[in-house]
Amino acid sequence: MIHYITQGKGIFKTKGRTYHLKKGDLFFIEPGEEIFYEADRLDPWGYGWIGMTGAHMESYLKRTSFFDHPIAHYDQDFDLSLLFIEMQRAYNSPFAIRDLALNHVLYKLLAFLVVHFPNPDDPKKKSPKDYIETIMEYCLSRIERM
Repeated sequence: MIHYITQGKGIFKTKGRTYHLKKGDLFFIEPGEEIFYEADRLDPWGYGWIGMTGAHMESYLKRTSFFDHPIAHYDQDFDLSLLFIEMQRAYNSPFAIRDLALNHVLYKLLAFLVVHFPNPDDPKKKSPKDYIETIMEYCLSRIERM
Protein backbone atom coordinates (compact mmCIF):
# COMPACT_ATOMS: atom_id res chain seq x y z
CA MET A 1 0.00 0.00 0.00
CA ILE A 2 1.32 3.45 -0.96
CA HIS A 3 0.30 6.59 0.95
CA TYR A 4 0.94 10.06 -0.45
CA ILE A 5 0.78 13.02 1.94
CA THR A 6 -0.95 16.02 0.37
CA GLN A 7 -0.92 18.35 3.39
CA GLY A 8 0.18 18.57 7.01
CA LYS A 9 2.49 16.15 8.76
CA GLY A 10 2.61 13.04 10.93
CA ILE A 11 4.67 10.02 11.94
CA PHE A 12 5.08 6.56 10.46
CA LYS A 13 6.66 3.66 12.38
CA THR A 14 7.85 0.46 10.76
CA LYS A 15 10.63 -2.08 11.37
CA GLY A 16 11.71 -0.32 14.56
CA ARG A 17 12.15 3.07 12.90
CA THR A 18 10.14 6.27 13.23
CA TYR A 19 9.77 8.63 10.27
CA HIS A 20 8.52 12.22 10.58
CA LEU A 21 6.63 12.89 7.37
CA LYS A 22 5.22 15.97 5.67
CA LYS A 23 3.51 17.13 2.49
CA GLY A 24 5.08 15.51 -0.57
CA ASP A 25 6.24 12.39 1.27
CA LEU A 26 5.19 8.88 0.30
CA PHE A 27 5.33 5.84 2.51
CA PHE A 28 5.04 2.20 1.61
CA ILE A 29 3.48 -0.48 3.78
CA GLU A 30 4.52 -4.03 2.95
CA PRO A 31 1.78 -6.66 3.10
CA GLY A 32 1.62 -8.21 6.57
CA GLU A 33 3.99 -5.61 8.04
CA GLU A 34 3.15 -4.35 11.53
CA ILE A 35 3.12 -0.54 11.38
CA PHE A 36 1.79 2.53 13.15
CA TYR A 37 1.02 5.93 11.71
CA GLU A 38 -0.59 9.03 13.16
CA ALA A 39 -1.32 12.60 12.10
CA ASP A 40 0.31 15.52 13.90
CA ARG A 41 -2.07 17.12 16.43
CA LEU A 42 -1.34 20.72 15.38
CA ASP A 43 -0.90 20.20 11.63
CA PRO A 44 -2.73 16.96 10.76
CA TRP A 45 -1.95 15.39 7.45
CA GLY A 46 -4.22 14.67 4.58
CA TYR A 47 -3.26 11.79 2.31
CA GLY A 48 -4.36 9.51 -0.46
CA TRP A 49 -3.59 5.82 -0.52
CA ILE A 50 -3.69 3.01 -3.02
CA GLY A 51 -3.70 -0.66 -2.08
CA MET A 52 -2.32 -3.07 -4.67
CA THR A 53 -2.61 -6.83 -4.98
CA GLY A 54 -1.97 -9.28 -7.76
CA ALA A 55 0.26 -12.06 -8.98
CA HIS A 56 3.08 -9.79 -10.17
CA MET A 57 2.64 -6.84 -7.81
CA GLU A 58 5.60 -7.69 -5.57
CA SER A 59 7.98 -8.02 -8.53
CA TYR A 60 6.76 -4.68 -9.93
CA LEU A 61 7.21 -2.93 -6.60
CA LYS A 62 10.67 -4.45 -6.15
CA ARG A 63 11.72 -2.38 -9.16
CA THR A 64 11.30 0.61 -6.82
CA SER A 65 13.34 1.57 -3.79
CA PHE A 66 10.39 1.11 -1.39
CA PHE A 67 11.26 -2.38 -0.12
CA ASP A 68 14.68 -1.16 1.03
CA HIS A 69 13.54 2.30 2.13
CA PRO A 70 9.78 2.73 2.71
CA ILE A 71 9.87 6.55 2.48
CA ALA A 72 10.29 8.86 -0.50
CA HIS A 73 9.66 12.50 -1.28
CA TYR A 74 8.24 13.99 -4.46
CA ASP A 75 8.26 17.78 -4.83
CA GLN A 76 6.27 18.03 -8.06
CA ASP A 77 2.93 17.44 -6.40
CA PHE A 78 0.86 18.01 -9.53
CA ASP A 79 1.89 14.81 -11.37
CA LEU A 80 1.35 12.46 -8.47
CA SER A 81 -1.85 14.15 -7.29
CA LEU A 82 -3.30 13.71 -10.77
CA LEU A 83 -2.65 9.97 -10.63
CA PHE A 84 -4.52 9.71 -7.34
CA ILE A 85 -7.42 11.75 -8.76
CA GLU A 86 -7.40 9.58 -11.86
CA MET A 87 -7.56 6.47 -9.66
CA GLN A 88 -10.60 7.86 -7.87
CA ARG A 89 -12.30 8.57 -11.19
CA ALA A 90 -11.49 5.05 -12.39
CA TYR A 91 -13.07 3.65 -9.23
CA ASN A 92 -16.24 5.59 -10.05
CA SER A 93 -16.31 4.27 -13.64
CA PRO A 94 -19.27 2.21 -14.86
CA PHE A 95 -19.04 -1.33 -13.50
CA ALA A 96 -18.50 -2.86 -16.96
CA ILE A 97 -15.15 -1.08 -17.36
CA ARG A 98 -14.13 -0.40 -13.76
CA ASP A 99 -11.51 -3.16 -13.58
CA LEU A 100 -9.92 -2.01 -16.84
CA ALA A 101 -9.91 1.64 -15.78
CA LEU A 102 -8.39 0.82 -12.37
CA ASN A 103 -5.70 -1.41 -13.88
CA HIS A 104 -4.88 1.27 -16.45
CA VAL A 105 -4.20 3.87 -13.75
CA LEU A 106 -2.45 1.35 -11.50
CA TYR A 107 0.08 0.53 -14.22
CA LYS A 108 0.63 4.24 -14.82
CA LEU A 109 1.28 4.67 -11.10
CA LEU A 110 3.68 1.71 -11.01
CA ALA A 111 5.59 3.10 -13.98
CA PHE A 112 5.75 6.49 -12.27
CA LEU A 113 7.13 4.92 -9.09
CA VAL A 114 9.76 2.90 -10.98
CA VAL A 115 10.89 5.98 -12.93
CA HIS A 116 11.02 8.37 -9.98
CA PHE A 117 12.05 5.96 -7.19
CA PRO A 118 14.05 3.20 -8.92
CA ASN A 119 15.68 0.31 -7.13
CA PRO A 120 19.40 0.76 -7.78
CA ASP A 121 19.89 -3.02 -7.56
CA ASP A 122 17.05 -3.94 -9.95
CA PRO A 123 18.29 -6.61 -12.39
CA LYS A 124 15.83 -5.30 -15.02
CA LYS A 125 17.43 -1.85 -14.92
CA LYS A 126 19.42 -1.32 -18.10
CA SER A 127 22.71 0.49 -18.31
CA PRO A 128 23.56 2.88 -21.16
CA LYS A 129 25.75 0.10 -22.56
CA ASP A 130 22.70 -2.23 -22.71
CA TYR A 131 20.76 0.35 -24.73
CA ILE A 132 23.69 0.89 -27.11
CA GLU A 133 24.00 -2.87 -27.67
CA THR A 134 20.26 -3.13 -28.37
CA ILE A 135 20.44 -0.27 -30.88
CA MET A 136 23.48 -1.81 -32.58
CA GLU A 137 21.75 -5.20 -32.84
CA TYR A 138 18.70 -3.54 -34.37
CA CYS A 139 20.78 -1.57 -36.88
CA LEU A 140 22.79 -4.63 -37.88
CA SER A 141 19.63 -6.67 -38.40
CA ARG A 142 18.26 -3.95 -40.70
CA ILE A 143 21.51 -3.72 -42.69
CA GLU A 144 21.43 -7.49 -43.29
CA ARG A 145 17.95 -7.17 -44.83
CA MET A 146 19.13 -4.63 -47.43
